[in-house]
Amino acid sequence: MALGNHDNSLIVPGDGSWLEKGNNEVGYHVRSPRWWMPSRYYSVALPANDPIVEFFVLDLNPLCSYIPQILNYWAPNGPYMTGQREWLRQSLAASPAKWKITCNHFPYIANGPHGNAGAYDGVPAMLPHANGTYAKDFFDQEVLGRVPILLAGHDHSQQVLTPTAATKGAYQIVSGAAAKSVGGQSRITNPALYQDFSNLGFMVLDISPSSVAVRVYTVDIPSATATLAFQQQLAGT
Repeated sequence: MALGNHDNSLIVPGDGSWLEKGNNEVGYHVRSPRWWMPSRYYSVALPANDPIVEFFVLDLNPLCSYIPQILNYWAPNGPYMTGQREWLRQSLAASPAKWKITCNHFPYIANGPHGNAGAYDGVPAMLPHANGTYAKDFFDQEVLGRVPILLAGHDHSQQVLTPTAATKGAYQIVSGAAAKSVGGQSRITNPALYQDFSNLGFMVLDISPSSVAVRVYTVDIPSATATLAFQQQLAGT
């Protein structure tokens, strides 16, 4: 699990500005075996010994707060984000896993209403703390070119976006339609292998030592029926 903007609301739902609030979810990890969030950012290697895949779960909320975090612990270049950058660099370099995948709430690119990092929600460039400019910088500097797949939510839709030069060959996958859809709203700006802005659904990754593939399902709520809508090999042979 990864912290999102609604986990850190302060004034209005989803403003992501009360960052200490996310610590409550980390604290709940020690109380519930069903809640896995041992830290605000962390990694999971599967299997633990000789891993095939390692997921790096990130917390980019300090970079997307509607209220700017300036000259404090949560600032874009403050202690928290500096520590997370160093952890990610070292962990990616040290990981023996065949596949390395980042997971976080905010997508680098997306065709739903929130849009791309650096232009989230149409917020002007003069407000980089709210439009995802700091998040884009983090992806550009620390993530792209080091992993083949980016997993995110935020946009309530399902998207498998085509690798491009902008993503340095990485697939951006957005799976945010488990409980809500954007009702058909979209910004078609990035090439996509698959996208659905109307239906609820979920995704499954099939991972082996030789390949990674994705399956996308839509769900009919009245009948509780899942239907395979798309599948694609993402990496390997």
